[in-house]
Amino acid sequence: MKKDGSLIDVEIINNEIVLDDQVALLVLANDVTEKILAEDALIDSNNQLRKLSTHLEKIREEERTFIAREIHDELGQQLTGLKMDISWLTKKMHAVDPELKLKAQEMLLLIDDTVKTVRRIATELRPGILDDLGLIAALQWQSQEFSKRTGILCHFNTDLHDQHYDHNLATGIFRIFQESLTNVARHASAAKVSSSLSLYNNELVLIVEDDGIGFKETEKHQPHSLGLLGMRERAHSLKGALTISSEPGAGTKIQLTTPFVIVS
Repeated sequence: MKKDGSLIDVEIINNEIVLDDQVALLVLANDVTEKILAEDALIDSNNQLRKLSTHLEKIREEERTFIAREIHDELGQQLTGLKMDISWLTKKMHAVDPELKLKAQEMLLLIDDTVKTVRRIATELRPGILDDLGLIAALQWQSQEFSKRTGILCHFNTDLHDQHYDHNLATGIFRIFQESLTNVARHASAAKVSSSLSLYNNELVLIVEDDGIGFKETEKHQPHSLGLLGMRERAHSLKGALTISSEPGAGTKIQLTTPFVIVS
């Protein structure tokens, strides 16, 4: 207690000492008030940073959704209109220079490729299937697309049906699933991925497991593992937990457990 009567936090340290051939107990009391205040300030700062991270991620997702729709609707429609105009011109070129007609046909092929690119970019920004058909359909689609793109066999299993999941919950689970598969493609050298979504004790459990090369526990904190950190932060924003288990040569297992929230 201070002179003004206010209480202070102390740390008590007990040590036995020998004094004049007798064992005595030395008791030290250290004032740790400043230390505790500093720890509390650090915890508060970390909590604020996490809230800021969650807020920024929400804004980012909203911007991705907006940009994806603009690209798909506006640019996609304009390219389709341009293709129709060139097709009309091509049909009118019966008696025109063959080289000019060939050039118009090449332009049509280029527009087709551009339309495919636009759709791919829009889908990567925000898959329309997630908003239109729901979380389960989006996870199944992502699994199939991953197999097509990488050649890595990817199985997705679930007994759940699409419901009106909370928007942030559905987005968070999908993004964690997406990032997990991205890590498999980049680092795992895997031949197969097994994934599932289940409901247990009113919690959703997402598991993504590969048969790749795995990694040591210490490698989780390497600079290239920022994707893992991002997934942990997403899980925290969902009031869930993310566990990552791996051993060299034994593959990697990522498990997300988060409260089950639906929108009535």
